[in-house]
Amino acid sequence: MPIPHLQPKEHEPPPLLPDGRAPAFPSARVPLLTAACGIVRRRFFTFFGRKAFFIALGIALVVVPFAVSAGATAWYLKEARQNFNLALAAAESLALADARAAVKTAEIDTRRASAWFTPWRIFTPLPWVGNQVSSAHRLMSAAAPTLAAVGETLALVEDVLEPTGRLSSSVADLAQGESTLANLSREEKRAILQKLLSSAEAVKKISERLAEAKREVAYISQYQKTLLPSLQKMSALMSAKLEQANEVIASFGPFLSVLPELAGYPQSKNYLFFLANNNELRPSAGFLGYYGTLSLADGEIVSLLSDDIYNLDYRAAAKVVRESPEPIARFLGIKKWYLRDANWSPDFAAAGEAALTLYEEEARFAGLPAAKFDGVIVVTPDVAEDLLKILGPIAVSGVTFTADNLTDRLEYQVELAYLETGKPKSERKKILADLLGEVVRRISALPARRAGEIAALLAENLKEKHILFYSRDSALQKFFEQQHWGGRVEDSPGDYLLVADANLGALKTDAVMKRRIDYTLEPAAAGRFKAIVSVRYENTGNFTPFTTRYRTYTRFYAPSGSSLVAASGQLLGDKLANPKALPGPVDVMSESGKAVFGMFTSIEPGESRTLTVEYLLPESFADSIRAGRYSLLVQKQSGAADYPLTLDLRFGKKLGRAAPAEDAKEWGDDRYRLETNLAADRIFEIGF
Repeated sequence: MPIPHLQPKEHEPPPLLPDGRAPAFPSARVPLLTAACGIVRRRFFTFFGRKAFFIALGIALVVVPFAVSAGATAWYLKEARQNFNLALAAAESLALADARAAVKTAEIDTRRASAWFTPWRIFTPLPWVGNQVSSAHRLMSAAAPTLAAVGETLALVEDVLEPTGRLSSSVADLAQGESTLANLSREEKRAILQKLLSSAEAVKKISERLAEAKREVAYISQYQKTLLPSLQKMSALMSAKLEQANEVIASFGPFLSVLPELAGYPQSKNYLFFLANNNELRPSAGFLGYYGTLSLADGEIVSLLSDDIYNLDYRAAAKVVRESPEPIARFLGIKKWYLRDANWSPDFAAAGEAALTLYEEEARFAGLPAAKFDGVIVVTPDVAEDLLKILGPIAVSGVTFTADNLTDRLEYQVELAYLETGKPKSERKKILADLLGEVVRRISALPARRAGEIAALLAENLKEKHILFYSRDSALQKFFEQQHWGGRVEDSPGDYLLVADANLGALKTDAVMKRRIDYTLEPAAAGRFKAIVSVRYENTGNFTPFTTRYRTYTRFYAPSGSSLVAASGQLLGDKLANPKALPGPVDVMSESGKAVFGMFTSIEPGESRTLTVEYLLPESFADSIRAGRYSLLVQKQSGAADYPLTLDLRFGKKLGRAAPAEDAKEWGDDRYRLETNLAADRIFEIGF
């Protein structure tokens, strides 16, 4: 609408300007906004002058785009977050198509936010400000591939759950939390396993997306201390989440592609399995007091039989001719090698093969049906305790087991309760069979939407060596070893340490033992390096039906070519056999490609004792250090607790870098000092 007072009077021509031109008045068709701008301009000129106007206009032309950029960036990030939350809700109810669509929208929103943020990148060269801008942009750049990985994960899950379009009703049931493994038909299980068998490429793609995101976030770490608190928090959170996701994908993702074969698809599988009691620690996990045979086909349990291992050992005893490992004969007086002592080697490939050989012999001696096994599975009570945290309390034979009381109650039932009830000794572990059967039933009845909890449990216990696999199939065994699930004594191009205890007749005393491992490295004569390993044992228990003096035969595994210098703390026998505490010998041997130093010691309840061994590393280690590099692999004993580990490595030359890093206060000298634990294997790398 025209503005009346700006229009010339009708039939009256407008006055000319001094230069003879006619003034430009807005016509009736000029928009109101244009006219208003003209008013603002003239009034601005009147009050501030023409120069000030153009200065303000210049400022506006600079500020407004950045304001618009910031506003659009914030808007799209908000939209991305809302869509991601929608995706999480949809995924939780297993509306997977909706979840994927929401994630895709969130990914697009994130990329748009990153694009709108572009104008701010001109500040990147500036000190401090540039760090904030660059870090914010990198975080958005990392979010996009992360969301893409989430979307691809959802697509993989959807593909697995509905492999041929026949599982739509099952997916609907899953959304309601009604479907369980037991409800799936064998045909449906076969279809799912077939999809898992071909999932390797999808998992690889997801891993690549996460690696891309991790690289973006890693770049930010160099500015971490100079960032605004909000960016520090976002960076730390995203880094932690990506590390967690990468760890899951790296450790468990590949498992999906071999899970079908393990579960008996396309060919059925037979396994020998053991419950290894790590309260009575043995070199590979724990004492093999309970065993069973398991047959799987197409993801279903075809046969599950279990028994007290002593029942088989006793039935076969008269015909067993294999000699036991020498320390077992020396300190336990047992001359024959029975199945219960099969895991004498800390290398589970060797222990697993020994278990299969000993079982096949004893089963034949005992008149049991011949069986061909594909592999061995060992689990410790830690796995059962973690399962009960998911499954809840389980009552069998009038006894209720929980995650907190499982180990204690089981030990009481199999060691004492059978005497009170008058059961024969051969049936004392029947309660274990009942418990195992109920655990399997509960897992099968668990809502499928909780499968992720079981997967996380398996991943953690595989990493911490409370589950061990051995396969006679070379390709499958190679996979286990690549994932570090095989309990192997691993090859190492650098320095190496493994401390392996063997509880010899000390009941379940490992439950009350505290240990600490200290590893020291220092320059020695002739340019070589000397290693000093100390293990401090503390027996916090008493003399009870389950705990006693601790008797252990301990082996120290070092790089091949290491030579013994000295040892202390070793004994000829325990307090009863060796009341004067005379020192015992150090057995020097070679096993699993390592130099090994073995010795016996004993610790009374309420006392502590330290075993120490000193040895020279091969000359090649000095050459490596002179060349500017050193690495150390410290392996955790399978089934053991997460003992404290302290390193004090002295090189005689200043360190340049180290991973993991020392505390900042320790930097700048020729020593590497670190306190950690052996929850899992640890690798340390140092450069000079």
